[in-house]
Formats: sequence, C-alpha cells, structure tokens
Amino acid sequence: MNVFALLTDSTLTAPMEEFTAKFTELIDSLWVWFISLGAVLIVLWGAYIGVKYIIAQRNEQKVEAQDMIKQLAIGILLIVAIALGAPALIAALGAWIG
Repeated sequence: MNVFALLTDSTLTAPMEEFTAKFTELIDSLWVWFISLGAVLIVLWGAYIGVKYIIAQRNEQKVEAQDMIKQLAIGILLIVAIALGAPALIAALGAWIG
C-alpha cells in the first residue's frame, strides 16, 4: 500500500484536524492564565530578591543579591525575546514547510 496515499486519506486527516482545532482552542483559553501566573511569579520573585538585597548585612550578601537581580533581568529579557520571536519563527517554518 502506498504510504503517501494512506497519509492523505480523508478518513485519517479529518480526526487530526478536529484534534488540532480542539487543542488550539484549549491553548487559547489557557494562554491568559499562563501569562498571568508567570507575571505573578516574576513579581513575587522580584520582591523576594529586593527584600533580600535590602536586608543584606554583609558585602557578600549584597553581591549575591545583585547577581540574582541581574539573573532576573536576563530571564525577563529572554522571555520577552522568545515571546516576540516565536510567532515569527513559527510563521517562517510554516512557510518553509508548506
């Protein structure tokens, strides 16, 4: 049997299209919650680091807190870069494949 004919058979592609539509709908409905949870976690972690920096007594503790602040800032920048770049990358890959 021809594998390509099997893969393009409408009896196999229709359930996959239905699954894809439902999965996309699920992701779209949960997307706001994921973004909100991530924002809350970033704010809480930033507050924790800020308090840790403020109450640091020794120089080593302040340096450690400063490093944590730098790591948080780099993490936020990476998240923003990925969030902005991912749609463009997905569109480019889709155009390349299709």
